[in-house]
Amino acid sequence: MFEQNPRSNMKKTRPARAISVWLTLALAVLVISASAYPASAQPTELFNNTNIFGVINGPGQPTTFTLSASATISEVATYHWNFGFGAAPGSISLRNQSGQVFGPFAARGTAGQGGAPNVNWIAAVNVTVPAGTYTVLDSDPNTWSHNPQSLSRGFTIVRGSLINVQAAELFNNTNIFGVANGPSQPTTFTLNTSAAISEVATYHWNFGFGAAPGSISLRNQSGQVFGPFAARGTAGQNGAPNVNWVAAVNVTVPAGTYTVLDSDPNTWSHNPQSLSRGFAIVRGSLLPQTCPPPPFVFIRGLRYQDYSCYTSLSTATVAPGGFFQILQSPGSPLVYDGPVVVTIQDVNQSGGFGFTAFRLTNVTLSGNTLTAQAPSLSLFQGRTYNVAVFIFGQPWKTASAGQITIP
Repeated sequence: MFEQNPRSNMKKTRPARAISVWLTLALAVLVISASAYPASAQPTELFNNTNIFGVINGPGQPTTFTLSASATISEVATYHWNFGFGAAPGSISLRNQSGQVFGPFAARGTAGQGGAPNVNWIAAVNVTVPAGTYTVLDSDPNTWSHNPQSLSRGFTIVRGSLINVQAAELFNNTNIFGVANGPSQPTTFTLNTSAAISEVATYHWNFGFGAAPGSISLRNQSGQVFGPFAARGTAGQNGAPNVNWVAAVNVTVPAGTYTVLDSDPNTWSHNPQSLSRGFAIVRGSLLPQTCPPPPFVFIRGLRYQDYSCYTSLSTATVAPGGFFQILQSPGSPLVYDGPVVVTIQDVNQSGGFGFTAFRLTNVTLSGNTLTAQAPSLSLFQGRTYNVAVFIFGQPWKTASAGQITIP
């Protein structure tokens, strides 16, 4: 039932000439695409839902992507394997959330595996659009490729550049204390909403000798790996070479928990204050989030309306006795209309009978922002906790706001 996706064949044995032809064609496309832009303005992939698995025709779901800021979109490419016959190039358009359509833009076709004609449709778009969610429209959806891994959405790559985006630190577990090599615990971080990750940095003090830069990857909870991304090295204290590894990532990922993977863990720095996790900084920007109507959930037999989608934490790491905030996204319908309880629960707690969550006693409300104080007792230290909010109003409401680590 599935057609053969050319990308999946790269791991199979092929005649040398066939591989050479395929690579030559792929490189030719890359050279042509890049040559239209000055070196200082190379477009990046703003969206890419392609994968290496087999494909079929006719997507059953719309292909959408979200921009966290205004962007200049340089080109949009769609994929039409169509049993190896390709398809006569048509046009590609973009539609925003308000129904406004940009395009249609005429597409040119390029060859794929084995010289299959017109399997890649590439449209020069060159439009500037505001932040928001967009739908890709292809003039020949009947030959547009998709598969279960793309969630039945047509294969698409959107290239361009975000405008005036200031990358923020989405995660930072570094500190000023002495470090050792070889972390014994995985470096993980949690995103409460989709994010555009621009770069990831790791630290390799290595007794002041640094380390030859390698690569950095990210792995999600399902085992999917983003990368590896080549890292460049920069000097640190007293000119120590290559102690900072910085990788340009430029990927958009959904909410979830991610593990940072470093190609040289033996020289990766860590210390007790980082909970034996490798030093890492993740930079990027959180994307606008569209939340469904809050569903009702049952917790220990009691009925609550779940507002988790609308809440997030101000930080991922809180010092013992320190303060953190529970924030609401713009336009959140969550109302604090009754007594508020904030609890923390060890992420490794199995649940069941007994006390599995701890109520925080110092909680204040200012506007739509809750401020809570983390416990200072040593028994709470060196652990990561799920943070939950309960509002006993009309109706009762709850929200899982995210995770904090108390070092």
